[in-house]
Amino acid sequence: MALSQREAARIWGVSRATIQRAIAAGDLSVTAEKLIDPAELLRVFGPAKSRPGEPLVPSTEPPGPDPAQAARIVALEAENAVQRQVIEAQAANLADLRAQVRLLTHDATPRRPWWRFGR
Repeated sequence: MALSQREAARIWGVSRATIQRAIAAGDLSVTAEKLIDPAELLRVFGPAKSRPGEPLVPSTEPPGPDPAQAARIVALEAENAVQRQVIEAQAANLADLRAQVRLLTHDATPRRPWWRFGR
């Protein structure tokens, strides 16, 4: 789990400028995405210094949805299901109408081009 400079500065209790100076001096290595491995921070700055009430390492688990959002998601999924049924019914109706128009406009006599009229 790599950290951004801002996260590393907050967790280790140093400024971003200190981290940037360590990177520029070559004391602290970063990934290609400019992220810092916590092992590198431990090697250079020692153990992390967390503030009261803050975890040493940020949680990697996404926060769960609150109940209001979960209820809204369920309602929107139900609405989407109804809308899909309406769209499928409209598509079937349109296909039927197209078939009826084809039957009404069908001409059984073959047409000949005007330039071949006398042959």
